[in-house]
Amino acid sequence: MIDIVHFDPTGPATTRFDVTACRSRLLALGSTFQDDSYPDYYLVCATAEGAAWARKQRQSTPKRLPSAALAVLRERRITLGARGLEQDHALLEVFAQWIFDTTDCKVSDDDGNDLTKTCAGSAAILFG
Repeated sequence: MIDIVHFDPTGPATTRFDVTACRSRLLALGSTFQDDSYPDYYLVCATAEGAAWARKQRQSTPKRLPSAALAVLRERRITLGARGLEQDHALLEVFAQWIFDTTDCKVSDDDGNDLTKTCAGSAAILFG
Protein backbone atom coordinates (compact mmCIF):
# COMPACT_ATOMS: atom_id res chain seq x y z
CA MET A 1 0.00 0.00 0.00
CA ILE A 2 1.18 3.51 -0.83
CA ASP A 3 0.57 6.36 1.60
CA ILE A 4 0.10 9.25 -0.83
CA VAL A 5 -0.93 8.98 -4.47
CA HIS A 6 -1.25 11.77 -7.04
CA PHE A 7 -3.42 11.62 -10.16
CA ASP A 8 -2.64 14.06 -12.98
CA PRO A 9 -4.91 14.17 -16.07
CA THR A 10 -3.06 13.36 -19.29
CA GLY A 11 -5.61 12.74 -22.03
CA PRO A 12 -5.75 15.08 -25.02
CA ALA A 13 -9.35 15.97 -24.24
CA THR A 14 -8.88 15.99 -20.48
CA THR A 15 -6.25 18.35 -19.14
CA ARG A 16 -8.29 19.09 -16.02
CA PHE A 17 -10.40 17.03 -13.69
CA ASP A 18 -14.09 17.82 -13.44
CA VAL A 19 -13.94 18.73 -9.74
CA THR A 20 -17.73 18.92 -9.46
CA ALA A 21 -18.13 15.35 -10.71
CA CYS A 22 -15.24 14.19 -8.51
CA ARG A 23 -16.79 15.86 -5.46
CA SER A 24 -20.18 14.26 -6.14
CA ARG A 25 -18.63 10.80 -6.50
CA LEU A 26 -16.48 11.19 -3.42
CA LEU A 27 -19.25 12.52 -1.16
CA ALA A 28 -21.39 9.52 -2.11
CA LEU A 29 -18.88 7.20 -0.42
CA GLY A 30 -19.45 6.36 3.23
CA SER A 31 -19.53 9.37 5.53
CA THR A 32 -17.00 11.44 3.59
CA PHE A 33 -17.19 15.17 4.26
CA GLN A 34 -15.66 18.40 2.99
CA ASP A 35 -13.24 20.11 5.37
CA ASP A 36 -14.39 23.47 6.72
CA SER A 37 -10.94 25.07 6.68
CA TYR A 38 -9.69 23.80 3.32
CA PRO A 39 -12.56 23.49 0.82
CA ASP A 40 -10.61 21.27 -1.58
CA TYR A 41 -9.87 18.76 1.23
CA TYR A 42 -12.21 15.85 1.97
CA LEU A 43 -11.92 13.49 4.91
CA VAL A 44 -12.86 10.02 3.73
CA CYS A 45 -14.62 8.07 6.47
CA ALA A 46 -16.41 4.75 6.07
CA THR A 47 -18.68 5.25 9.07
CA ALA A 48 -20.64 8.05 10.72
CA GLU A 49 -18.67 7.40 13.92
CA GLY A 50 -15.38 7.85 12.06
CA ALA A 51 -16.63 11.08 10.50
CA ALA A 52 -17.77 12.38 13.92
CA TRP A 53 -14.34 11.60 15.36
CA ALA A 54 -12.55 13.32 12.44
CA ARG A 55 -14.77 16.41 12.74
CA LYS A 56 -14.09 16.61 16.47
CA GLN A 57 -10.34 16.34 15.86
CA ARG A 58 -10.51 19.14 13.27
CA GLN A 59 -12.42 21.38 15.67
CA SER A 60 -10.06 20.78 18.59
CA THR A 61 -6.88 21.27 16.51
CA PRO A 62 -7.88 23.16 13.34
CA LYS A 63 -4.32 23.58 12.05
CA ARG A 64 -3.74 19.83 12.02
CA LEU A 65 -5.45 17.17 9.94
CA PRO A 66 -6.59 14.07 11.84
CA SER A 67 -5.23 10.64 11.08
CA ALA A 68 -7.95 9.88 8.54
CA ALA A 69 -8.03 9.05 4.84
CA LEU A 70 -7.84 12.22 2.80
CA ALA A 71 -8.67 13.35 -0.72
CA VAL A 72 -7.58 16.70 -2.15
CA LEU A 73 -9.53 17.66 -5.26
CA ARG A 74 -8.06 20.19 -7.67
CA GLU A 75 -8.49 20.64 -11.40
CA ARG A 76 -4.88 19.77 -12.22
CA ARG A 77 -4.26 17.13 -9.55
CA ILE A 78 -6.12 14.81 -7.22
CA THR A 79 -4.19 13.57 -4.21
CA LEU A 80 -5.28 10.67 -2.03
CA GLY A 81 -3.71 10.00 1.35
CA ALA A 82 -4.11 6.59 2.95
CA ARG A 83 -4.16 7.37 6.65
CA GLY A 84 -6.66 6.11 9.14
CA LEU A 85 -8.51 2.80 9.05
CA GLU A 86 -8.48 0.06 6.41
CA GLN A 87 -12.22 0.50 5.86
CA ASP A 88 -11.49 4.11 4.88
CA HIS A 89 -8.73 2.95 2.53
CA ALA A 90 -11.30 0.75 0.79
CA LEU A 91 -13.26 3.90 -0.07
CA LEU A 92 -10.10 5.53 -1.44
CA GLU A 93 -9.64 2.46 -3.63
CA VAL A 94 -13.21 2.76 -4.95
CA PHE A 95 -12.68 6.45 -5.71
CA ALA A 96 -9.28 5.82 -7.32
CA GLN A 97 -10.80 3.13 -9.53
CA TRP A 98 -13.51 5.58 -10.58
CA ILE A 99 -10.75 8.05 -11.57
CA PHE A 100 -9.03 5.33 -13.63
CA ASP A 101 -12.32 4.42 -15.29
CA THR A 102 -13.28 7.99 -16.22
CA THR A 103 -10.04 9.87 -16.90
CA ASP A 104 -6.73 9.22 -18.62
CA CYS A 105 -4.17 10.08 -15.98
CA LYS A 106 -0.65 9.68 -14.74
CA VAL A 107 -0.26 8.22 -11.25
CA SER A 108 2.69 8.97 -8.99
CA ASP A 109 3.66 8.63 -5.36
CA ASP A 110 4.83 11.44 -3.12
CA ASP A 111 8.45 10.84 -4.16
CA GLY A 112 7.57 11.46 -7.81
CA ASN A 113 7.81 7.80 -8.86
CA ASP A 114 5.58 7.11 -11.87
CA LEU A 115 3.15 4.31 -10.95
CA THR A 116 0.98 4.48 -14.06
CA LYS A 117 2.27 1.27 -15.68
CA THR A 118 2.47 -0.52 -12.34
CA CYS A 119 -1.22 0.18 -11.68
CA ALA A 120 -2.29 -0.68 -15.23
CA GLY A 121 -5.67 0.93 -14.58
CA SER A 122 -6.32 -0.90 -11.32
CA ALA A 123 -6.48 0.86 -7.97
CA ALA A 124 -6.12 -2.39 -6.01
CA ILE A 125 -2.33 -2.12 -5.94
CA LEU A 126 -2.53 1.35 -4.45
CA PHE A 127 -4.75 0.77 -1.44
CA GLY A 128 -5.27 -3.00 -1.35
